[in-house]
Amino acid sequence: MLSLNDLQKQFVKGLHTESDEILQCIHTTTKLSPAQQIGIYQSSVIGAKQKTLKEIYTTCNKLVGEDFFVAMINEYIAKKISTSPDLADYGENFSEFIIEFEPAKCLPYLSDVAKLEWAWHKLFSAATTKGLNFEKLAECYVSSGENIIFHLPPSCSLITSHYPIHRIWELNQDDYVGEQTIKLSEHELYYFLVWRNDLKMRIDLLDSITWHVLFLMQTRKTLGEIINELNQKFPNSDLTQILTTIVDKKWLAGFEIKS
Repeated sequence: MLSLNDLQKQFVKGLHTESDEILQCIHTTTKLSPAQQIGIYQSSVIGAKQKTLKEIYTTCNKLVGEDFFVAMINEYIAKKISTSPDLADYGENFSEFIIEFEPAKCLPYLSDVAKLEWAWHKLFSAATTKGLNFEKLAECYVSSGENIIFHLPPSCSLITSHYPIHRIWELNQDDYVGEQTIKLSEHELYYFLVWRNDLKMRIDLLDSITWHVLFLMQTRKTLGEIINELNQKFPNSDLTQILTTIVDKKWLAGFEIKS
């Protein structure tokens, strides 16, 4: 006899794959066969995942059309088992799946649009921060300036793309009014910060230097390490001005001193 833990694992497996093992554990007292009974749960799980992905990736849905999108997410659902009890966590690697999805190869920007939509989705549940304590920062800068590690807001996302995905996303919003033309060029590189300012969601287009400074902050580089790396990659850059812009834009949530 299976333990409860093993039985639960078999049940989860049976929801996502063709598994005879779970069918052998079902003792039916109705006219429905074990396969029909597990099928009820399978349909419910698949339907919930479809609904979740449609709500998260609305722009991707519009770009490819409902039939194509449903076929794509069905294949994703068949291959990607949820590892979280929260459905809001399902679909994180959908952009990676799109890259390998052969029918979507003709839309090279679709994966990056999905990456942008996932970042936007995660901002809804991101914690709100109080921002920088400037008095404390000034004190720490005098004594430990190069050892300061800045914190970006929780769940903010730094994204790069060869396509103007911010415009693609914008044009596909229900309330958008304006220019409908988008110029696509693989020779450009766009830099984005997706974040939330209080209750306002934002997609900010950055220059490459500012994006790299924020990226170094996100990887927990100290201010001294950022200065050294910036001097190597962007020798003519003005870090003081960049930091001023970052502070003014409220892109920092706090800081600590590296011990």
